[in-house]
Amino acid sequence: MKATGSMFGTKQLARFVGCVLGTPRNQMWMAYLLRFLQQLAKPGNNNRSFLVGNQMNKKPETSAPLTDLLEKRWSPRAYDANHLIADQDMLSILEAGRWAPSANNGQPWRFSVAVRGTDVHSKVVAGLGGFNQAWAPAASAMIVISIKKNEDGTNSVKNFYDAGLAVSLMTVQAQSFDLYSHQMAGIVPEVIQESLGIPSDFEVAVVVAIGKVTSPDVFEGAAYEREIAPRTRLPLEEIVLHGKP
Repeated sequence: MKATGSMFGTKQLARFVGCVLGTPRNQMWMAYLLRFLQQLAKPGNNNRSFLVGNQMNKKPETSAPLTDLLEKRWSPRAYDANHLIADQDMLSILEAGRWAPSANNGQPWRFSVAVRGTDVHSKVVAGLGGFNQAWAPAASAMIVISIKKNEDGTNSVKNFYDAGLAVSLMTVQAQSFDLYSHQMAGIVPEVIQESLGIPSDFEVAVVVAIGKVTSPDVFEGAAYEREIAPRTRLPLEEIVLHGKP
């Protein structure tokens, strides 16, 4: 049976059923369920964003298969505040960054690990900006990424590129342990640099939160809606300038 349009939109249906169920939270869950069902009804649409247990599964819509680790990867903000990251897992994540490729093997990155509950963690939290201070402390750990500057004190595009490769590999290694990463540029670099004593010839560029994802119910309103929203990307036609198969 072919799916057809409805005389009611998703929001109208959610509002009606939510009134019966009685709470705004139920209305949000109903809207989420209806969006998911509408996605299922769309021919050829394999984009899925739904809960597995208490975790979000956000399978991307792709034109070709991805390896499982990349398919599962996304950047949550809802972290399990009770999860403790194993030392061996953290060492593996750091080794993944250590063995990243870099121009002339320059290795222009430095990592500062801030495990939840430590003094270093408190210092890093103090250097987070805006909404990041509300959710990131629940992550099992954060890693500050510092990048080597040029000799004249300016930032090096090449070094930033290389450090990005390192962080990318760390993210995939973390995913292999079912740990999810969220990279934050919303930080106050000078606060983190000073409190951790990071050398002045390095630029504090980003902080990466790592941990176990939990239910989006820890959020409300816009933050909740953002957490359950499907992953989206520009189509290949827009980003591949030449030679797309």
